[in-house]
Amino acid sequence: RAFDTAHAVATGLGMAPLHFEGLRERNFGALIGTSSAELDWACEPEGGETLPQFVARKRAALEAALAHPAPVLIVAHGGSLHVLVAALGIPTDRGVLGNAQPLRFERSGPTWTVRPLLHHSHGGAALA
Repeated sequence: RAFDTAHAVATGLGMAPLHFEGLRERNFGALIGTSSAELDWACEPEGGETLPQFVARKRAALEAALAHPAPVLIVAHGGSLHVLVAALGIPTDRGVLGNAQPLRFERSGPTWTVRPLLHHSHGGAALA
């Protein structure tokens, strides 16, 4: 799903997306198919990744993606977003980090901030 979204966005911009295998979602092994609402992220699922393995893989993939010339668009699952926010030292705001929420990350010196690209109003959504 993330690659399909990246492809749709890139096509609209006249670009081709790059595939970073490290940005795939966490491998929950024997727990695949379990509702994400029921999953304990600290678990060590049989045949899957531990949380430290997942975070290390995500950090490496994000560093590789961010090494490209700016601006960089990353389309990934929620686990990637949470690792990115933690790696950049941005406080977690569940109102901003919602599912399918386009976000803009900006840096001023060593400090990173994140803001939604869509502002919701009475009549729907408008680009900011």
